[in-house]
Amino acid sequence: MPAFTWKKIITNDDDSEYKNSNTSINNGNWSGTDLSITNGGTGKSSVGDARSKSGLDVNQSGHLGYNTRIKILPIDFMQDSDSTTYNYAMTSAHNGGSGRIMNSTLEAIGSWNIPLGFKATHTKIYTSSNTNFSVYENSISSSSASWKGNGMAGSTGGTESNHTDITASTTNYMSVRLDLVSASYYVYGGYITIARV
Repeated sequence: MPAFTWKKIITNDDDSEYKNSNTSINNGNWSGTDLSITNGGTGKSSVGDARSKSGLDVNQSGHLGYNTRIKILPIDFMQDSDSTTYNYAMTSAHNGGSGRIMNSTLEAIGSWNIPLGFKATHTKIYTSSNTNFSVYENSISSSSASWKGNGMAGSTGGTESNHTDITASTTNYMSVRLDLVSASYYVYGGYITIARV
């Protein structure tokens, strides 16, 4: 524990007082038991323990408050460039609950940012019928797309893609190419599993 310097102060009535010469307490001059949450601390001594303490997060809150997943919504997809006439659209009959391609020549592609300090480890997509999808790592500075794995979308989530981890950087993001083979296939959504690095 750092030594504190105490100075003797002589007052006008000749009474002696002792005063700590340190004007503040910071990381350089603090030692003692872990400061409780109610007193402004974390109740733990290490970063890892502090993060897991009652769900306390002292670093980042993941994606929109979720520390384990990024939600995939049907509106997150758009059609590829295989057709200039048809598109990917939200389905009015489902009131926002699904999206679909308007022609079987199209694929649907979506992109997501991974929170800094996290990695994407798995991807699952729900569709009305089984259909393949692929996961890629992309860069904001080029058209590069590095394949990371495949999966099968389906009404019960199909086969989750346990793809190669995509660790967030200041320039990367991930994308999913959904190979819909029919305009009658509906996209419901899904999730990307994330974990701290």
